[in-house]
Amino acid sequence: MNIQMILEALFMIALLSPIFFLGKKTPNWKPKYLLFFVLYFVLDYCMTSLPFTFESLQISSLEMNWEGKILSYLGVLVFLILPKEKKLQDIGLNFRVEEDAKKYFRNNLLITSGIVIIYGILIGGYSYSFENALFQLTMPSIVEEIVYRGILLMLLNEVFQKNFKIGKTQFGMGVIITSILFGLLHGLSLGESFEIQMNWFSFLLTGAIGFYLGLSRERSGSLLLPILLHIIINLIPVIIGGIMQ
Repeated sequence: MNIQMILEALFMIALLSPIFFLGKKTPNWKPKYLLFFVLYFVLDYCMTSLPFTFESLQISSLEMNWEGKILSYLGVLVFLILPKEKKLQDIGLNFRVEEDAKKYFRNNLLITSGIVIIYGILIGGYSYSFENALFQLTMPSIVEEIVYRGILLMLLNEVFQKNFKIGKTQFGMGVIITSILFGLLHGLSLGESFEIQMNWFSFLLTGAIGFYLGLSRERSGSLLLPILLHIIINLIPVIIGGIMQ
């Protein structure tokens, strides 16, 4: 495994370390959940990045990182089948929306779709190919939600209290940490000499999207809404790019 991948992942965790100490913790929190959080993030980050380092893992000639996302899916599967006290609904894999959140569910789907359509038209859409559309529909939009708004957020919610509130949405430091981490994932990298390279636009945009998706997960009680929103955000600009070609 490339040492650079591990260092990148650990560097992102190190940047967030002050928040781990400052966040208000639950009365009976256990350090093991923070340890599991760090280990799972590092492993998922490395698995997703492995095909870029080892050409032998690139089993196809396709452009998108199918192999990395499939490895991420396999990591999720291993996590789900391991003996543990947590259940699928704790991760959000129940796909049942809370009764009082159904209006929130519908409104967010409609509003997000409208905003993304307008954005896609204004920028002329993203580069279109059938492969890109299929990839956005089946890979990052689903597995990233299971990892970030599911597994990682669940682990952090075992540590931090949900002491913040926006409207009817109660959330904790877990949403904030996973949002920042999601932004770092898309905006930060280490160069060949381990110099820090930061795309601030990508960091801020994806961090904000991660926060929105985290709130959607907490408000609806399910990963269904953030998965659908992620698909909308990723897929619609690609389709618009194909229409406008």
